[in-house]
Amino acid sequence: MKKKLLSVLMAAVMVAGVGGVGAAQVKADDEKILGAGIYSASDNFNSYIGKAITNACDGIFKTNVEDGQNDQSTQNNQVDTMLAKGASAVAVSVCDVTAAPTLIQKCKDAGNVPIIFFNKEITDYDVINSYENAYQVTSTGGDYGASIQAQMVIDYWKEHPEMDKNGDGKLQLVYLMGDPGHTASQPRCDYLKSTIEDAGIEIDLLAEDTGMWVTATAKEKMDAVMEEQREKNRKRLEELRKEYEENHEAYAREILEHITEV
Repeated sequence: MKKKLLSVLMAAVMVAGVGGVGAAQVKADDEKILGAGIYSASDNFNSYIGKAITNACDGIFKTNVEDGQNDQSTQNNQVDTMLAKGASAVAVSVCDVTAAPTLIQKCKDAGNVPIIFFNKEITDYDVINSYENAYQVTSTGGDYGASIQAQMVIDYWKEHPEMDKNGDGKLQLVYLMGDPGHTASQPRCDYLKSTIEDAGIEIDLLAEDTGMWVTATAKEKMDAVMEEQREKNRKRLEELRKEYEENHEAYAREILEHITEV
């Protein structure tokens, strides 16, 4: 029964991860409970995964996806509650990947309950291998999405020369990554920049920050960057104006001296 349940759970998580919600058709022998948790419902992608898991598990076992609120202690308590309510398996996108050993131990103590980590990769594979009922469902790299983003930028830059507003031949770039604690965030950032540069486009990185995969946060960060750039431009224009006036005054004095000599 454990093997059957686990195979159904793995299928459900993987189906949710790729966006399909109708593929899981297997029925459990009796009503089972899946303890599921995402690290933050305010993250649009995580929220989507949570809904997809719920849909994929419909008719297979009961589940209620918990919101960890980006706080590992909160998520630890949620896992405790899942296990106390008799969860047959736990599937979790951890708030903090270093908490994996703690969650594994909780599942061991609850009767060797299977645990599946998804979305955030536990890069210390010894942690996963330390428990026979620990599994992981993640992508194989952060470069695919970044390559699509980079190609969109490259194509637009080449098709719209007016994009180079200051005419310096450089792409002024502001990069807002996701959760810095996510193992794919920095690699995606690095891959995007390297792909653009490999296309022969020089980058002038104006700012690099994190939007935590929250639209409102990203907008605030972008607004702040734009205001900072506007202030720099205002100061530079003022410097050029003063330089212009000083040069003209010096030029006028030089002309006056020549007139006096004549």
